[in-house]
Amino acid sequence: MSVLSIRDLGKKYRLRRETGMLTKELLLRLLGRYRSEEFWALRDISFDVEAGESLGIIGPNGSGKSTLLKIIAGVTASTEGEVAVQGRVASLLELGTGFHPYLTGRENVYLNGAILGISREEIDRNFDSIVDFSGIHRFIDTPVKDYSSGMYVRLAFSVAIHSEPDIFLVDEVLAVGDEQFQRRCRAKIRELRDSGKTIVFVSHDLNIVNELCDRVILLQGGEIVQKGSPEDTVDFYLQSLGSEEGIAFVRAGSLELVFDEGKIAVSKRAIESGDLVAVFAGGGIHLVWRGREVTKNLCVFASIQSGDFWDDSVRGYWQAERVSELELRAAGTMRRLPAVQTWILTELEDGTIDWEIVLEVKERFEAQEMDVSIMLVSEYDRWATSHETGVFPPITVETKEWTHLTKLFRSSTFVEARCSETRGHNLPPVRLSFAKPRVAAAVNTRRREMARVIQGLEPYARGAGVFEPGRYEIFSGNIAVGKNWGGIAEGVEDLTEQKRVE
Repeated sequence: MSVLSIRDLGKKYRLRRETGMLTKELLLRLLGRYRSEEFWALRDISFDVEAGESLGIIGPNGSGKSTLLKIIAGVTASTEGEVAVQGRVASLLELGTGFHPYLTGRENVYLNGAILGISREEIDRNFDSIVDFSGIHRFIDTPVKDYSSGMYVRLAFSVAIHSEPDIFLVDEVLAVGDEQFQRRCRAKIRELRDSGKTIVFVSHDLNIVNELCDRVILLQGGEIVQKGSPEDTVDFYLQSLGSEEGIAFVRAGSLELVFDEGKIAVSKRAIESGDLVAVFAGGGIHLVWRGREVTKNLCVFASIQSGDFWDDSVRGYWQAERVSELELRAAGTMRRLPAVQTWILTELEDGTIDWEIVLEVKERFEAQEMDVSIMLVSEYDRWATSHETGVFPPITVETKEWTHLTKLFRSSTFVEARCSETRGHNLPPVRLSFAKPRVAAAVNTRRREMARVIQGLEPYARGAGVFEPGRYEIFSGNIAVGKNWGGIAEGVEDLTEQKRVE
């Protein structure tokens, strides 16, 4: 059953040009000669949203996404067409919409709730929960004019989700606030979706779109140019916009590298184009082989331990550029360390990927360990390094911690994983090679991730891990996927046979 139906929707604005001469403008108006330019922010928009569906709306800036949400919310009227909505609508379209700057947070909870159609009794019942979710207990009785933008949106979001809406409209709020708040927002969106609520949200974060949406609409120039599954629509968006919107490609033969604003977005079209697809996104490389995902979660990533915390590449702020048809460079400012990682990804003639990491240090810090890792799907059951082979242990309910399987302090030139043919999964071997020997470890992960990890790590001795301001080449290696590349499968078989002989 459709809870939201839009037919032939259009929104027209008039762009008035300032003449700089008020008398002349008035005279032209009186004579009927004043002309204004028409601008259609939306045109011929039609779609339905079913009860319990999560619909994403994506597109470049100025494509009409926010205007569409405002019309659905009733904030602005359409010029033509019809909008039919069934049920209570809660919207979070702009920071602090409906907030009065001189009222306290507590007073604005009741004011904003009234705007959203929440009774005072409902607010009284949910007030503590609203404040708990927003995390601003200390400032709830402070005028909101003194709030930061992050505090604004946390309180506004919390009020909106506690209105028990049938339809929840969200415009880019998941990109605001600190990392912890963003995680809580995503979790709450999932909770609303799983409880059967209908969600329509605008986002430039294609990772969230892929994760949360059942269907996606792509707007360009105020018109729907694509709608369908998240994979198909995001893929069309990536292919049509290219590097103009911060997306960079490297494509040669069966390999395609895609950088998308620091987020992972797997291109289905690229998956269908050849054997291997490598999607670079925000300090992670996602590997897909003949339409099957090889990596999962953090995918291919790099980590540095400093003190009591780890800073992973996937948490950085990335920008990328295509240097040539075969080379992609991406620079990522690390979230917690005063440094910038630069990745150089190059496709070689044999179809493998050369991977180099350069660290540009801004301020002195000390590191205890540096890792490069590939997180693989759980079907991989065997591992090997240049010295030893083994079998991944089964992932069970009791599997709670990371388990190192190799001899940690024995340097290796590669580490790889294989899936037994008898298991029938038809997954290719994956090898991570090192330009210089590294301490390689194959590790099993906790049940929550349901993944295997092959890893190269370098523990820094006392004093060796001190990074002064400057430039450091911290990793150089190669990623290879597939039995036709460099005897990957044969290498594991040989090592296994050698172990039997011994």
